[in-house]
Amino acid sequence: MEVTFGEYIKQKRTELGFPLRKVASHIDIDPSTLGKIEKDERQLNIEQLDNLCQILQADKNTLLNYHYSTRIFDELKSYPKYQDVLNIVNNQLTQYLTKQTSIKFDKDWREKEFSNPNAIIKIGTMFSGIGAIEYALKRLNLKTEIQFASDIDNFAKQSYFANYEIAESSWYNDVHDIDGKKYKEKLDLLVGGSPCQSFSMVGKRKGFDDTRGTLFYEFARVVKESQPNVFIYENVKGLISHDNGNTFETIKATFDELGYKYFYQVLNAKNYGMPQHRERIFVVGFKDKLVDFQFPEAIALEHKMQDFLEDYTDSKYYLKEKGVKFVTSSKNRNKRYTQINGEIALCQKANQQFNWHGDFVFQEQNENEFNEFIFDVNKVEESIIYQIK
Repeated sequence: MEVTFGEYIKQKRTELGFPLRKVASHIDIDPSTLGKIEKDERQLNIEQLDNLCQILQADKNTLLNYHYSTRIFDELKSYPKYQDVLNIVNNQLTQYLTKQTSIKFDKDWREKEFSNPNAIIKIGTMFSGIGAIEYALKRLNLKTEIQFASDIDNFAKQSYFANYEIAESSWYNDVHDIDGKKYKEKLDLLVGGSPCQSFSMVGKRKGFDDTRGTLFYEFARVVKESQPNVFIYENVKGLISHDNGNTFETIKATFDELGYKYFYQVLNAKNYGMPQHRERIFVVGFKDKLVDFQFPEAIALEHKMQDFLEDYTDSKYYLKEKGVKFVTSSKNRNKRYTQINGEIALCQKANQQFNWHGDFVFQEQNENEFNEFIFDVNKVEESIIYQIK
């Protein structure tokens, strides 16, 4: 007899001799909540599945199979014609997967040629930082004409002005000051990603209750006023699940009101050539509603994080004993707060230089060589470690 998701978790936990609190602590939930999950009275957040697999030494696909089968069972157990529903779902999934296969790129998207490589792209950016999208277009040898850019950080402005041609009058320190009507019919592309802290998994997730979260509406306002041919809106993955999905539904409704045809998908940097786990949602909108857009397929990762590190590291970046004990503790490593000698970097946090979170490198040292950063390895789990920033 097949067991449910909750029963399977309890079975694995019991086999390992783990108490509820041990497993609950590892996946960062209360023991009472885990107890309800084991009784199938509550669902597990899918984002906690990786940690659950780790602590239970379970296969992820097996856990996912039990997770989804239990959800389907709960929905259909009291419906007598459940088989009809399952047949419909099976047909829908078959059609969906067939369609997904048929729209795959006919060749590697990196090898595709631009239909009009000499065109000048008129671009405007909000929350511009140091100009990531501008640099991406530059690397592609595409010509651009910056209509405006904006950022509240003065150091970002200095870097931006050092790298791109832009008049002082085209820079805005505050996005509220951007008059989108001034740029109506003058933008091919508008790009922006409002502050993510109010939606981030590692933030307080106040969403639109946080003034930073409401800056999304400034982006929507500029889209409405300037009417760009294409817009790209970017934010953290947590935007989708914030407030049980209501926040993202509000955002989609806003884009619907603007009259754009848009597509959205969560992309991870590690799937596009960068060895860092960084998941972001991208919303791409088109004024032309006949456009059929597909996000690029994932590509094989050719470089590891270690390939980008400098050969020499200043001694000030090496941790002393207290830092090493914190970084190498089982709790921090299991919760993925820290990682040592990783091939793919953890997603970096704005404050990680202050709390010893993030990626670290362990280096072997000659035992006879005196160094104030070396101490008895029997007292800590690792010895010489420095932080990657």
